[in-house]
Amino acid sequence: MADPGTLNLPALVAALALTVLPGCGPAARPAPVPDEALRPLGTNAQGYAEYRRAKDGMPMVRIPAGAYPRRPYARSSTTGVPERVDVPGYLIDKLEVSNAQFARFLAESGADAKASRPLLREQPWGLRRAGAGWEPQPGYEEHPAVGVTGWGALAYARWAGARLPSPDAWMKAAGGSEGLEYPFGSWREDACNWRGLALRSTQPVTAFPASASPVGCLNMAGNVYERVFAQRDGQQIPVMIKGGSWVTAHPLNLRVLDLCMQPMDASEQSVGFRCMVWEADLAAPLAAVSGPAPALPPPPVLKRLAAPPALLLARGFGAGVAEAQERNCVLLLSLHLDTCGQCDRTREQILTDPALVRHLNEACVTVVGQDPGDAGQHPHRPLADGGCPLHPGLSCAAHQEIFRQALTVVRSFVVSPGTFILTPHAAPGAGPEDWILVGERDLPKNGEGAAILLEKLKQAQAKLGPCLTRGEYGGIQAAMDAVVQRKAGAREDLSRLLEGKDPRIPLVSEALALP
Repeated sequence: MADPGTLNLPALVAALALTVLPGCGPAARPAPVPDEALRPLGTNAQGYAEYRRAKDGMPMVRIPAGAYPRRPYARSSTTGVPERVDVPGYLIDKLEVSNAQFARFLAESGADAKASRPLLREQPWGLRRAGAGWEPQPGYEEHPAVGVTGWGALAYARWAGARLPSPDAWMKAAGGSEGLEYPFGSWREDACNWRGLALRSTQPVTAFPASASPVGCLNMAGNVYERVFAQRDGQQIPVMIKGGSWVTAHPLNLRVLDLCMQPMDASEQSVGFRCMVWEADLAAPLAAVSGPAPALPPPPVLKRLAAPPALLLARGFGAGVAEAQERNCVLLLSLHLDTCGQCDRTREQILTDPALVRHLNEACVTVVGQDPGDAGQHPHRPLADGGCPLHPGLSCAAHQEIFRQALTVVRSFVVSPGTFILTPHAAPGAGPEDWILVGERDLPKNGEGAAILLEKLKQAQAKLGPCLTRGEYGGIQAAMDAVVQRKAGAREDLSRLLEGKDPRIPLVSEALALP
């Protein structure tokens, strides 16, 4: 969970470019929707009328005007008194917009060629270039449209004769007139696609029927975050995201009231969207429905992706600094909170990138700390052996201690996760300015940008000078031990390993000084 205090929203939103696509400005509303564009389907199992949007085939749920109990935004509880908020009548998409639907929009509208801002970027589970156009990645046609920017979501909604949801419309559809904490009622670990199921990817938009909200919308918790409008400085821009996603590791982040933020230009694999339309924007009253709405197809087979490459983590902050000193290599420090969506997106999408992981494991020392944050007395649960399910190789006690120790060095961070590139050679008692080679404002936090982080690491290492790879470090250490133990041939082995190594590297200097 990332609230305005954690994310410093005024600074974040002020940094956003507010230039919008033609016809998609903050005050723009879609042209009146002709009545034939919404064809009656029937009444769903929850008792709400459904209509099919002719433009893209999306089933929409009609939610009559009326009040719902808006839960106060709370960090670790829902004990505040809800406020009754009146919401005009509207229709909202039953499902998240799919890759297939977004590809159809691009093909029919030509919007990508005309847009002044990027609408999408290629993603393994999203769309890919196909000649001059786009097509869904094979096997992911019915998965939610990911890799779509805020501009792309706005453009699609406009094309469909709809808009993106307001926060109250989204929350009323997710929690119903009862104001449920989760769309499916009380917390159930198998009800939605979150990190606890270890599927490691999006799932089809019709998956998880148990996730249905009181009005019949699916996947309003888990699968992908969904963009909704946020009012900032008199502007309405869809930089708020709600509902959690497949990367979400703590149930608190999946609650209806929870929220996080995502810049308009961001495009990664855990954020999608659904659309809505106010009844007041319809050109004519909706036709009455009769009979039951068609059932969705049977739940699809879920995809379970293989575990990403293992990221080797220092067991403690001091141990990581000591190793980096001997190798003369930079440290990547990343400080996470249980209740931060950006932390989830960084951990599951940036720190799993194969090229980045290879470089970190070979040429750097990686130090990760995690703290319960807003979860308070309800942190993520350790494994039975005390190990951490989020950071393999560490115990939960270890990463909390790393978090505490690292804060004595960097002092604070503005936006979580607190990610820094550090030198290992700061003097005892030195301040952040002596430790930090690259600060948090220059490093990615939104689930994309692994290539940027990789380049920043290489640039920082170039300033630090030559280093030992992890393999070289282990080999020289073993050879030094053999020399001390006077093993046959050990001296020759050490000399061979030191050949060409810079004597300014502390471990190399130490090895050369062996008697």
